[in-house]
This record gives sequence, C-alpha cells and structure tokens, in this order.
Amino acid sequence: MRIVLMLIVFVFLSTLNAQPRKPEPLIEPLGKKHVIIDKGITGYMYSIDGQWISAPMKIPARLNSRDKQSFKLKENLLGTDNIVALYMHQVKYGDRKLYVLYKFYKVGYYKYQATQKGWKEELRAYYYVLDDDALQAILNAPNEDVMLKLKLYDSGILSDVKISNVQKKALLQIRVKQEFDRQLIFHIDKSNGESEIRFFFYSQHKIFKDTEGVLQPEFKISGRSYFAQPTLLKFFYYQISKETLENFLKMINPKFKDEEPDLPLSDANTGQD
Repeated sequence: MRIVLMLIVFVFLSTLNAQPRKPEPLIEPLGKKHVIIDKGITGYMYSIDGQWISAPMKIPARLNSRDKQSFKLKENLLGTDNIVALYMHQVKYGDRKLYVLYKFYKVGYYKYQATQKGWKEELRAYYYVLDDDALQAILNAPNEDVMLKLKLYDSGILSDVKISNVQKKALLQIRVKQEFDRQLIFHIDKSNGESEIRFFFYSQHKIFKDTEGVLQPEFKISGRSYFAQPTLLKFFYYQISKETLENFLKMINPKFKDEEPDLPLSDANTGQD
C-alpha cells in the first residue's frame, strides 16, 4: 500500500512539472513619446572651507573652494556626480503602464592607472522602472526638505550607451519584478520659493544599503556617508526650475523623434561659481 501511495504522489508531481508555465508578459514601449532634460540643472557642493560651490550639470568635487588647480585635474572634472541628461518614457507590461526613468552620466578613468596616462570617458545610463504612484509622490511632496522611499520594479546600469539606442538596450535588460529588493531614494526640497527645486536621487538596496546610480557611491564627508540620510541636501544637491521638473514628471512637452543626437563626451564642465 505504501508503495502504491508513493507511485501516486510521484505521478502527481510529474504531472505538475509537465504543465506548461504561463509566460511572463513582455515589456514593450508605449509609443514614441518621451521627455528629456539636458540643460538647466546646477549642482552644488558644500566645500571643505565652508563655501557653496556650483557648476552646470554636475556637483563639483569636494575641495577647498580656492584650490582652482585641483578642480582642473582630470579626476575632478566630472565632479562628485554629474548629469548629462534625464530621460523618461512609458512602457507596457501586460495590462499595466510603467515608466522608465534614466539618468545619463559620464564616468572617467585612466587606461594606464599606474602612470595616469590615457584618460577615457564613457557615457552610462542608470535606469529606474517605476509606476505612477512614485511619480505622484514626487510631484506632491510637501514644501520642505524630505527624503522619499519609492517602489521600484527594476533598476540597473547600461554601459557605453547613447540617447538614440537607450530604449532598445534597456528593454533587453529590464526584468519587471513585483517584489524588487531595491528602492528609489529621492531627496527633494521645494521650500526655496516657488521657482526652484533642490533634489538628488539614487537606487539603494532595502537591506544592504548599497548605493547605485551615482558617480561615487562610496562618497563620504568626514568619514560619513549621507546616502539615505535626511540631511543629504545640506551638503550637496542639484537645483532645477520647478516648472521644468514638474513638466518632465508629468511628461508635458514630450519629444516624438525616433532618434536623438548623441551627446558629446568631451568638453566637461569645469566652471565654478
């Protein structure tokens, strides 16, 4: 009798394994509509000597504000962080509409590290897959300095990418997960009048707290990391007009072109205010 029962269980389990699994929905672009910001962002850093220093489209390296020569070093030209462009479009996943937000940024390195020769720069994009609830949370943030923790369905990095092919490359890599182990940390401060917004964002693991989506994820001030700390904007941030950011998040004034001109990798911004 025991052998018969074991045979029945074996046949039942074999039948279950033989059943075809229901395929996951394919993620697909939802039209050609997308929005992009590639200018009008200023980065700020609180310098070693207690001054706010700024530069267009990047957060300057944290140095003495009067040390002009150090700012010109290749390893400091790209700043503590930089933004070449912010880009967003909609995708369809089954019967759901999701959004893919990209931050394009430049990384630099010496081909020959020992002799510091052969400086190279590369354009990368970090993507975030999020829903309308996340966008609405940013848009409806209170008029104060807040840190939002927002649900992600996937995130990751795309290396050696261009604006013109980012959607194609991303859709090959994205895997939508209902319970993803990373979250979007979005710092935003709307308290500085009606015209300007301070912000900074990145991806962080919910448990291990490792940071992704920034040029220097290990960046610290006096030995302390300010990632996922409510006080981050007191030390470094990006600033943009409120109208520009809100139009971007609402996908107002979208682009409909199939291809965008490739963004230059040279002539990095080095000016300080």
